[in-house]
Amino acid sequence: MLVDGLSLKLIYIQLKEFHVGEGMVTDIVLSREILDSEFTGSPTRFQTYKDFEVFFNKINNQVDFEKVNTRFMSIYCLKSFNVKNRKMGGLFNIAKENATKYRSNGPAAKILINSLNTKYIKIYDEVHRLFHLLRMDEYILTSDVRIAGDIDEYIEYGYIERYFGDTVDKLKKLYRKYKNQ
Repeated sequence: MLVDGLSLKLIYIQLKEFHVGEGMVTDIVLSREILDSEFTGSPTRFQTYKDFEVFFNKINNQVDFEKVNTRFMSIYCLKSFNVKNRKMGGLFNIAKENATKYRSNGPAAKILINSLNTKYIKIYDEVHRLFHLLRMDEYILTSDVRIAGDIDEYIEYGYIERYFGDTVDKLKKLYRKYKNQ
């Protein structure tokens, strides 16, 4: 849940800036990539900023540094959202145009778009790189006790979580850095 929480926190920071500075944020679309899976799933959608905030808080409360588990780990990326501009009125969309740029079809503050295109993308890219360094290896454990018919008394299988180097420590450091923003 560490990467889930961190990637959602980065999105939360950006959406909060728009929600407070520009107007009501709605129709939020996130992509989700699951570790050790080629399946990326359908987009995760939220009707309102409040709906997203509830989801974010639920995931964020599950982050546990003592039990970092890659088994169900995923990373979220902000794809698009709408903002109802409180000063000029009207609804405009902000969407990810490509891997390095967000674009608005309305009067979004340039400083907020710049924040998405520089700060968010830079930090997201680092988290995404670290995310792909986390992998699981499957293991099979058998007992030395044989039952009639040459069958082992038990067979246990599971995953060995590999945290080589300082990948998880870097993720924890990033999480702590952005936790209270």
